Amino acid sequence: MFSFTKSNYRQSLLSASVLIAITSLASRIIGLFRDRLLAGTFGAGDTLDMYYSSFRIPDFIFNLLILGALNSAFIPIFKNYLSQNKHKEAFKTANILINITTISIIVIGLVIIIFADYLVKIIAPGFDLDKQTTTALLTRIMMLSPLFFALSSITGGVLNSFKRFISYSLAPILYNLGIIFGIAVLVPRYGIYGLAYGVVIGAFLNLIIQIPETIITGFRYLPIFDINNQGFKKIIGLMIPTTISLAISQINLTVDNIIGSTLQSGSIAVFNLAQNIQALPVGIISIPICTAVFPNLVEHVSHQKFQKLYRQIIKSSKQILYVIIPAAIFLFIFRAQIVRILLGTGAFGWQDTTATLTTLGLFAIGLPFQALLPLIIRGFYATQNTTKPLIAGAISMLLNIIFSLTFTKYLGVAGLALSFSLASIANLIITSHLFRKNHPKFKFDLNSDLLKIVVSALISGLTSYYSLRLCEPLFDNTTLIGLFFQTALSSIIGIGLYFLLSYVLNIRQLYSLCKIFKIPFKQK
Repeated sequence: MFSFTKSNYRQSLLSASVLIAITSLASRIIGLFRDRLLAGTFGAGDTLDMYYSSFRIPDFIFNLLILGALNSAFIPIFKNYLSQNKHKEAFKTANILINITTISIIVIGLVIIIFADYLVKIIAPGFDLDKQTTTALLTRIMMLSPLFFALSSITGGVLNSFKRFISYSLAPILYNLGIIFGIAVLVPRYGIYGLAYGVVIGAFLNLIIQIPETIITGFRYLPIFDINNQGFKKIIGLMIPTTISLAISQINLTVDNIIGSTLQSGSIAVFNLAQNIQALPVGIISIPICTAVFPNLVEHVSHQKFQKLYRQIIKSSKQILYVIIPAAIFLFIFRAQIVRILLGTGAFGWQDTTATLTTLGLFAIGLPFQALLPLIIRGFYATQNTTKPLIAGAISMLLNIIFSLTFTKYLGVAGLALSFSLASIANLIITSHLFRKNHPKFKFDLNSDLLKIVVSALISGLTSYYSLRLCEPLFDNTTLIGLFFQTALSSIIGIGLYFLLSYVLNIRQLYSLCKIFKIPFKQK
């Protein structure tokens, strides 16, 4: 039998993280190109406000019915069956979840299609009647996407449990390509509705690409509807708190949409475009690490090796922060350049740019806290504790609503970003506190490494800022090429200094990064 040594384990985890990070980066880059097409074609105005608002209800359904079950219950239970060599039972549970989910989404989807007009009045009360009617039609078209995403998420959970990440990692790329196809090909023919058709096509491709690799694992579809199955019952029991927690997250986004619809036209578009940019570091660093490490966290718990669980969380936290902290600082410093390079084209004017860069700067404040939160929550899920993250999420939701109602009076749409960041900070603090209370032996000890990372990142960020100013006479920053090279040169100087300081201060995460890219670099 194959012996999975400590070295094998580390290499497997590292390879999985790198694969997911690379494909996530590719997906995010394509996503940024998608946003540039959207911004350049429509500008930050009524069309994109309606487009982004039409996501709210389908996303709510998907998060409620499947994402909670997948993250908190399905993978741990499926993985537990595999560790006991009960593959048949594992696949049976997956089939039951697929069948019950499919029926539930179809029934709920039909209800939403019928009552879409009334629901849109709730989520976008600031829209006039024409905008509400168009948003309702877009919502009806997009109601196909939760079904495809639900099925692809379950197959992705199967692949994750088998530590097969290739097609799972490529799926988001195809989703974004589907939307780009909608913008480039379908919009000229069907108008704004082409955007919705592109979303559905992307969601379908997201599912299809994962099916062949899922079949390779041994999975076969069976029309089983045994709701008394023990595995399925456990999933339902564990997912309820997480579903409520995700509902809270969706309520947050819905509240932002409600408030945004009452602000200046284009506010919802600005909020979403800025949020997509700030999500890039989280998507290519935090989420890949959390996704790759989750099956191992579950494995540590199933073997009652809690010290390994704690060490893995600490180690992964440091890896995330080593990249995310400088990313947040650089994002704040270069916010104007980033927005102009990524979105400043076509119908996206200077007023749109100004509103987006201000919003992006306030998003950057909470970036490190957003990045760590999925890891701590997965620590809870690995121990099959889904209630505590719910408590933290509920408190942060209330804070977000209070902050949003307050700050938008003075800052407009940027107030939504500030509220989001402050609520993220509160969420991480509360979630970490509750995890420590559940696990008294766990110490979230990042002090020495964290201090060195913060100091290095601040010095590098300030250096980049002054480099940006010094480079101004060298480039014509009224052109895209000149702006790009000015930003790139200043960034390279800052990043180079960050790595140099990391070496001087002996920040160990530097060497982990070198291992990823196979750079022969010995630790001091």
